[in-house]
Amino acid sequence: MISGMARLKKGETEKALILFRKAQQGNPKNPSLHKNIGAAYVLQRKYSEASREYEEALKLAPDQIDALSSLTQIDIIQGNETRAIERAQQHLLKTKNQAGVYQLLGQISLRKKDLGKGIEDLEKAVSLNPDLASAYYSLGSAYAALQNFDAAIDQYQQAIRKDPKAIPPYMMTGILYELKKQPVKANEYYHKVLDINKNFSPAANQIAWNYAEHGGNLDLALSLAQKAREISPNDPIIADTLGWIYYKKGVYASAISLLKESNEAFKNSNATVLYHLGSAYSKNKDKALAQETLRKALAVNQNFYEAVEARRLLNELETQNKS
Repeated sequence: MISGMARLKKGETEKALILFRKAQQGNPKNPSLHKNIGAAYVLQRKYSEASREYEEALKLAPDQIDALSSLTQIDIIQGNETRAIERAQQHLLKTKNQAGVYQLLGQISLRKKDLGKGIEDLEKAVSLNPDLASAYYSLGSAYAALQNFDAAIDQYQQAIRKDPKAIPPYMMTGILYELKKQPVKANEYYHKVLDINKNFSPAANQIAWNYAEHGGNLDLALSLAQKAREISPNDPIIADTLGWIYYKKGVYASAISLLKESNEAFKNSNATVLYHLGSAYSKNKDKALAQETLRKALAVNQNFYEAVEARRLLNELETQNKS
């Protein structure tokens, strides 16, 4: 299985499939093998075969929403977003991980530019599982698109008054203050979250991010991000935060390792993570990789938050090559 994954990362899909099938002979009920075979078929653009493997993985492990996510991605690739939504909605009846399904539904709606429905589903997700850091990230993006921060803050303040121990309203208020470019005020709410639950990784991560981005104590930011990482070791947003802090501290090898991990989890779809990784490659004197990664960031989104800086750095590297 490990050898197959290594082949898959190198793009050697036929060799990967041979190894995965050998592994299946010894463990036919392993959902991860079906997901890996599905990933190989996706790379080969054999979407029917890939869907069959992901569906089998989902039957074996209905709470592992990554297989459902891959199925909906195939639907979207084939231009059928309606089928993707129907598939996810039908799975709500089959899984205990409804929070993960609502998060996926919210992300599909945001992709369709249906911001209201996206926000509705993502709020359901965090109400069911307040630990979903990536759902808060998606919610923040949706509110940013709507530019309706104060009205949203008022709603969350009402929710806090009704239940002072509920974490999601504090988190969302913090994110909204970040969108209003008030990081100090945002951190007040994240600290209130940690007063309720000292091990709540999304709040620790956001405080660390704000310290790193807005001139705070980098050592304290590092400590908070490391704590968040210990609590949620597989969260790509936390990996990005920790990697960016290492970048700011000049520890480029550690930064690259974490940012590559985050980027792989996001499957080259997060422009900010790609910009961070490209910046780290640049500082580490990996100019070719830096340019390639920065181009990927701008291809994902020409107007993401750091797009101006990404273009500046890319132009600087290209000018150095010419000279």
